[in-house]
Amino acid sequence: MKTLSTVAAVLLVGLVLCGCQPQESAPAPAPKPSPTAVSAETGQTTSGSEAMVAPTAAIPGMKIPKSASPSFHVEFLSHTLPASVVAGTTRAVVIRLANRGSEAWNGKKPLYIAYHLYAQDGKRLVWDGHWMPVKTPVQPGQEATTNAVFDAPKAPGEYYVAWDLVKKGETWASWKGSRMLTLRVNVTSP
Repeated sequence: MKTLSTVAAVLLVGLVLCGCQPQESAPAPAPKPSPTAVSAETGQTTSGSEAMVAPTAAIPGMKIPKSASPSFHVEFLSHTLPASVVAGTTRAVVIRLANRGSEAWNGKKPLYIAYHLYAQDGKRLVWDGHWMPVKTPVQPGQEATTNAVFDAPKAPGEYYVAWDLVKKGETWASWKGSRMLTLRVNVTSP
Protein backbone atom coordinates (compact mmCIF):
# COMPACT_ATOMS: atom_id res chain seq x y z
CA MET A 1 0.00 0.00 0.00
CA LYS A 2 2.92 2.35 0.79
CA THR A 3 4.35 1.78 -2.73
CA LEU A 4 0.98 2.59 -4.29
CA SER A 5 0.81 5.83 -2.25
CA THR A 6 4.33 6.77 -3.33
CA VAL A 7 3.52 6.14 -7.01
CA ALA A 8 0.32 8.21 -6.72
CA ALA A 9 2.22 11.07 -5.05
CA VAL A 10 4.90 11.03 -7.76
CA LEU A 11 2.25 11.08 -10.51
CA LEU A 12 0.42 13.94 -8.79
CA VAL A 13 3.60 16.00 -8.45
CA GLY A 14 4.34 15.36 -12.15
CA LEU A 15 0.87 16.62 -13.09
CA VAL A 16 1.30 19.73 -10.95
CA LEU A 17 4.74 20.51 -12.38
CA CYS A 18 3.66 20.12 -15.99
CA GLY A 19 0.39 22.02 -15.43
CA CYS A 20 -1.59 19.04 -16.73
CA GLN A 21 -5.10 18.26 -15.60
CA PRO A 22 -6.27 14.69 -15.17
CA GLN A 23 -9.20 13.77 -17.43
CA GLU A 24 -10.92 11.62 -14.83
CA SER A 25 -10.34 11.38 -11.15
CA ALA A 26 -9.30 8.05 -9.76
CA PRO A 27 -11.23 6.72 -6.79
CA ALA A 28 -9.93 8.16 -3.54
CA PRO A 29 -7.43 5.87 -1.83
CA ALA A 30 -8.51 4.24 1.41
CA PRO A 31 -7.61 6.36 4.43
CA LYS A 32 -4.22 5.59 5.86
CA PRO A 33 -4.18 4.72 9.53
CA SER A 34 -1.92 7.48 10.79
CA PRO A 35 -1.11 10.55 8.65
CA THR A 36 -1.52 14.08 10.11
CA ALA A 37 0.16 16.34 7.59
CA VAL A 38 0.73 16.12 3.87
CA SER A 39 3.42 17.88 1.92
CA ALA A 40 2.01 20.29 -0.63
CA GLU A 41 4.82 19.39 -3.03
CA THR A 42 5.31 15.63 -2.56
CA GLY A 43 1.99 14.46 -1.15
CA GLN A 44 3.89 12.54 1.54
CA THR A 45 2.29 12.31 4.96
CA THR A 46 3.56 12.24 8.53
CA SER A 47 2.14 10.18 11.39
CA GLY A 48 -1.13 10.95 13.20
CA SER A 49 -4.80 9.90 13.26
CA GLU A 50 -6.56 10.93 10.02
CA ALA A 51 -5.87 10.60 6.31
CA MET A 52 -4.95 13.94 4.78
CA VAL A 53 -5.89 15.01 1.28
CA ALA A 54 -3.05 15.39 -1.24
CA PRO A 55 -2.90 18.56 -3.36
CA THR A 56 -4.59 18.29 -6.75
CA ALA A 57 -3.27 19.56 -10.07
CA ALA A 58 -5.99 22.12 -10.80
CA ILE A 59 -9.63 23.02 -10.56
CA PRO A 60 -11.47 22.27 -13.83
CA GLY A 61 -11.46 25.33 -16.08
CA MET A 62 -9.14 27.37 -13.85
CA LYS A 63 -6.00 28.86 -15.37
CA ILE A 64 -2.74 28.15 -13.55
CA PRO A 65 -0.35 31.11 -13.28
CA LYS A 66 2.86 30.82 -15.32
CA SER A 67 5.02 33.01 -13.09
CA ALA A 68 4.70 34.83 -9.81
CA SER A 69 5.27 38.41 -8.74
CA PRO A 70 8.81 38.75 -7.45
CA SER A 71 7.63 40.81 -4.46
CA PHE A 72 4.52 38.96 -3.11
CA HIS A 73 4.89 35.23 -3.65
CA VAL A 74 3.89 32.33 -1.41
CA GLU A 75 4.70 28.62 -1.59
CA PHE A 76 2.48 26.24 0.37
CA LEU A 77 4.52 23.45 1.98
CA SER A 78 2.07 21.28 3.95
CA HIS A 79 -1.38 21.18 5.53
CA THR A 80 -3.52 19.11 7.90
CA LEU A 81 -6.93 19.14 6.16
CA PRO A 82 -8.40 15.62 6.22
CA ALA A 83 -9.37 13.95 2.93
CA SER A 84 -12.91 13.59 4.23
CA VAL A 85 -14.94 15.94 6.44
CA VAL A 86 -18.52 15.88 7.71
CA ALA A 87 -20.98 18.28 6.06
CA GLY A 88 -21.66 21.46 8.02
CA THR A 89 -18.69 21.08 10.37
CA THR A 90 -15.80 23.45 10.99
CA ARG A 91 -12.24 22.10 10.93
CA ALA A 92 -9.06 23.67 12.29
CA VAL A 93 -6.25 23.34 9.73
CA VAL A 94 -2.54 24.01 10.15
CA ILE A 95 -0.77 25.22 7.00
CA ARG A 96 2.99 25.58 6.57
CA LEU A 97 4.04 28.11 3.94
CA ALA A 98 7.11 30.00 2.75
CA ASN A 99 7.69 33.59 1.68
CA ARG A 100 9.23 33.16 -1.79
CA GLY A 101 8.92 36.86 -2.66
CA SER A 102 11.46 39.64 -2.34
CA GLU A 103 9.53 41.62 0.30
CA ALA A 104 9.04 40.76 3.97
CA TRP A 105 5.54 40.08 5.20
CA ASN A 106 5.85 42.69 7.94
CA GLY A 107 2.29 43.44 8.96
CA LYS A 108 2.11 46.93 7.39
CA LYS A 109 -0.75 45.46 5.34
CA PRO A 110 -2.50 42.76 7.40
CA LEU A 111 -1.92 39.29 5.91
CA TYR A 112 -4.54 36.55 6.06
CA ILE A 113 -5.01 32.98 4.88
CA ALA A 114 -8.41 32.15 3.44
CA TYR A 115 -9.91 29.66 1.01
CA HIS A 116 -12.02 29.58 -2.10
CA LEU A 117 -14.48 26.68 -2.48
CA TYR A 118 -15.35 25.18 -5.87
CA ALA A 119 -17.74 22.49 -7.09
CA GLN A 120 -16.38 19.55 -9.10
CA ASP A 121 -17.20 21.31 -12.37
CA GLY A 122 -15.09 24.33 -11.33
CA LYS A 123 -18.01 26.60 -10.39
CA ARG A 124 -16.97 28.92 -7.55
CA LEU A 125 -19.21 28.47 -4.49
CA VAL A 126 -17.35 30.57 -1.89
CA TRP A 127 -14.86 33.30 -2.74
CA ASP A 128 -13.30 34.22 0.60
CA GLY A 129 -13.99 31.57 3.18
CA HIS A 130 -12.94 32.16 6.79
CA TRP A 131 -10.02 34.64 6.93
CA MET A 132 -7.38 33.93 9.60
CA PRO A 133 -4.41 36.23 10.33
CA VAL A 134 -0.90 35.09 9.43
CA LYS A 135 1.68 35.93 12.09
CA THR A 136 4.23 38.38 10.74
CA PRO A 137 7.02 39.21 10.16
CA VAL A 138 8.06 36.53 7.69
CA GLN A 139 11.24 37.45 5.84
CA PRO A 140 11.94 36.38 2.23
CA GLY A 141 12.97 32.71 2.25
CA GLN A 142 11.52 32.09 5.71
CA GLU A 143 8.87 29.48 6.46
CA ALA A 144 5.92 29.98 8.79
CA THR A 145 3.11 27.90 10.21
CA THR A 146 -0.36 29.40 10.40
CA ASN A 147 -3.74 28.33 11.67
CA ALA A 148 -6.66 28.24 9.26
CA VAL A 149 -10.31 27.26 9.47
CA PHE A 150 -12.35 25.29 6.93
CA ASP A 151 -16.16 25.46 7.05
CA ALA A 152 -17.41 22.34 5.27
CA PRO A 153 -20.42 22.89 2.97
CA LYS A 154 -23.77 21.62 4.19
CA ALA A 155 -24.29 19.47 1.08
CA PRO A 156 -22.30 16.22 0.85
CA GLY A 157 -20.14 15.71 -2.23
CA GLU A 158 -16.69 16.26 -3.72
CA TYR A 159 -15.29 19.79 -3.63
CA TYR A 160 -12.08 21.69 -4.36
CA VAL A 161 -10.69 23.88 -1.58
CA ALA A 162 -8.11 26.41 -2.78
CA TRP A 163 -6.10 28.07 0.03
CA ASP A 164 -4.68 31.52 -0.75
CA LEU A 165 -3.00 34.44 1.03
CA VAL A 166 -4.54 37.89 0.97
CA LYS A 167 -3.06 41.29 1.82
CA LYS A 168 -6.10 43.10 3.19
CA GLY A 169 -7.18 45.95 0.94
CA GLU A 170 -4.51 45.13 -1.66
CA THR A 171 -4.39 41.72 -3.38
CA TRP A 172 -4.61 37.94 -3.25
CA ALA A 173 -1.32 36.05 -3.76
CA SER A 174 -2.92 34.07 -6.61
CA TRP A 175 -3.66 37.34 -8.43
CA LYS A 176 0.09 37.96 -8.36
CA GLY A 177 0.85 34.54 -9.83
CA SER A 178 1.33 32.34 -6.75
CA ARG A 179 -0.21 28.89 -6.94
CA MET A 180 -2.99 28.27 -4.47
CA LEU A 181 -2.89 25.14 -2.31
CA THR A 182 -5.70 23.30 -4.12
CA LEU A 183 -7.16 20.24 -2.39
CA ARG A 184 -9.94 17.87 -3.34
CA VAL A 185 -12.13 17.15 -0.32
CA ASN A 186 -14.91 14.63 0.19
CA VAL A 187 -17.75 16.06 2.28
CA THR A 188 -19.80 13.27 3.86
CA SER A 189 -23.30 13.16 5.37
CA PRO A 190 -23.52 13.79 9.12
